[in-house]
Amino acid sequence: RAAPALHPTAHLRAETCAKIIGLIAACGLRLSEVTGLQRQDVDLESSCLHIRYGKFGKARLVPLHATTRNALRDYVRQRDRDPRCLDADAFFMFDRGRAAGTRQVHYAFKTIRKALLARPCGGHSRYRLHDLRHTFVCRRIERWYQRGVAIDSKILALSTYIGHVSPADTYWYVTATPRLLSLA
Repeated sequence: RAAPALHPTAHLRAETCAKIIGLIAACGLRLSEVTGLQRQDVDLESSCLHIRYGKFGKARLVPLHATTRNALRDYVRQRDRDPRCLDADAFFMFDRGRAAGTRQVHYAFKTIRKALLARPCGGHSRYRLHDLRHTFVCRRIERWYQRGVAIDSKILALSTYIGHVSPADTYWYVTATPRLLSLA
């Protein structure tokens, strides 16, 4: 909700930042994976992202929920109204036909987080963009515990979805929050 206040307010930067932050929260992606997306990597007909350059150079396919796909469709319509964006390879664009970069998105998030009134959990004094990825994973595991799902049978799929090298990296999240640790 705070992204539309980013300056300049009548330009693409605010919408791009809102969609990037939303995509990180909805899919648990890394910022570099989102800003690295090219137009050809976003298949809105199949509701799928192709992450070509994940951590350690790993590529993967990430399915999208229908609401996420629809939000990206809306973004494409808005982005493509700017003729300077039409010939760009990058999926996420800023004003004047510039591709969105991680540094600029971090700066925008720093501005946006001032609107967040709640303090973050854990040992950090302020929200970090990467916290959205952590929250995505923790909430998924919490839901599985609440439903009585055998975590060991699902963790490989979650690990692959978020681009971890091994499930051991994903199991680390079980200790990430007191609530999740108590469920475990």
